[in-house]
Amino acid sequence: MSKSTVFPLHSQAKTAESMAKACGGAKRTQRGWVALCPAHQDKTQSLSLADGQHGVLVKCWAGCTLDEICHALGLKVGELFYGRGAALARRRTPSPHPRRFDWRRMASDLEFASEFHWLKAESIFKEARQLDASSLSDKDLDQAWRCLAVGFRALRVSAHLSGAAFCLRVSGLAREKNRGLS
Repeated sequence: MSKSTVFPLHSQAKTAESMAKACGGAKRTQRGWVALCPAHQDKTQSLSLADGQHGVLVKCWAGCTLDEICHALGLKVGELFYGRGAALARRRTPSPHPRRFDWRRMASDLEFASEFHWLKAESIFKEARQLDASSLSDKDLDQAWRCLAVGFRALRVSAHLSGAAFCLRVSGLAREKNRGLS
């Protein structure tokens, strides 16, 4: 079946069985039905369907999204829900699960930012060491002091970021140790 094939299911009740039969290649399983996914060129039954408590549960094991499957069937996602659930589904679409917090990546990013600020401060101090303050005008001297202040701020930021990275690593490792992952 091609992606452009649309199956009209509007005239019948939305159940796992009716949807599976509309898709073709329907087989009954212990948990519901499997069928050919209408959203992609399916040669094996990769679409699982089951009647849930609030509506029809749909999952393509080849990776098609619910929106793609519903579009191929000529349905809206809200039509998969029974009764009151359909109204709720029309009001809000489910958001994807947020990615799990990766403390290792965050600690690495913090350490990288810390090194960036430390290098910034070092380059400012290197340039400042080469200045001859006696040959500078008052205006240039003020500018040099402002640059040194930026360097000291960069050092302070670097220290805070490095400390945050260290604390994150300690807490992440302790959490993994408590779960028995290390």
